[in-house]
Amino acid sequence: MRVTPQGDTINSFAIAAFSSVQTYPALVFNGTDYIAVWSDCQLGRYYINTTRITPAGTIPGSYYWVGAAGSQDEDSPDIADNGARCLCVWSEEYAGVKGRFINHLGSPEDTVFMVAPFTITSYTAPAIASDGNNFLIVWFERSASGDWDILGQLISAQGSPIGASITIATGANSQYDTDVLFDGVQYFVVWRETSNFIYGQRVDVNGSLLGPAIPVSNATSNYRYQPTLVNSRDNYLIVWSELQGDYFDVYGNIDVVPVGVSETIRPVAASGKHGIPTVISGPIARPSGKDIALYDILGRTVRHAFLETGIYYIACRGVITQKLIIVQ
Repeated sequence: MRVTPQGDTINSFAIAAFSSVQTYPALVFNGTDYIAVWSDCQLGRYYINTTRITPAGTIPGSYYWVGAAGSQDEDSPDIADNGARCLCVWSEEYAGVKGRFINHLGSPEDTVFMVAPFTITSYTAPAIASDGNNFLIVWFERSASGDWDILGQLISAQGSPIGASITIATGANSQYDTDVLFDGVQYFVVWRETSNFIYGQRVDVNGSLLGPAIPVSNATSNYRYQPTLVNSRDNYLIVWSELQGDYFDVYGNIDVVPVGVSETIRPVAASGKHGIPTVISGPIARPSGKDIALYDILGRTVRHAFLETGIYYIACRGVITQKLIIVQ
């Protein structure tokens, strides 16, 4: 179903309506088109399938098997875009968390690679986000003591692990149902702890934990699960399913951890010649490249998805190369 920015529905259309089961869909927008991934049972087992979808709701290309190489089911895919291409990750039963790149035309690239092999766990549900260059993948995994922990792994734009795996949440309690985003400055990971509490954790782009875990839900014993999150320019909104009486409802909390803007000030006006400014109405495509940054007029790093009317600057390797004027 497509929905306008005003909340009006446009139409419902079939993305994958084959004779077998298709489930666990995930989406990302690459600045031009959407890339959809899901678990698909057409071949007798569940394998990850993908296609490209235009903003008009058409499917201009083909369907592609992303995995389909193993003897075990693949499920719970997620996908993120770093401005150059997408990385899809999923859980392969009894094997581990695996990944493969997908280009902006929706076609898989390179080969399937292992993100984290299972030792005790038989399944998980990975989540992924990108800082515009690298990726952070998070998942829950059973420990040797029998409880579940939240782990993570940084992956480079070329598909190589950056450092060792990261222990994000551990302890006597079990942690499951994790999700992650990048807010323009840092990653934020959320999860369910035991069956009752929702927590969050800030993670630096280098993989280090920033401060202690943050309680998101209140301390009541209501059953809670499936947290997910999104950020505005200022805060995170985390939502989850919660059992109230005889029914599950959706609850949420707005976390006051500041997001989206780095307060590091740069002398933008003195950074060199900017040429003729570019005037834009509406959203802009994500600046690509690990050395590309976007600043507001005060010299603060900002996120391209949350630009209000105003003046902005694109910097390449610390040098301002283009001035943008965002109009209504």
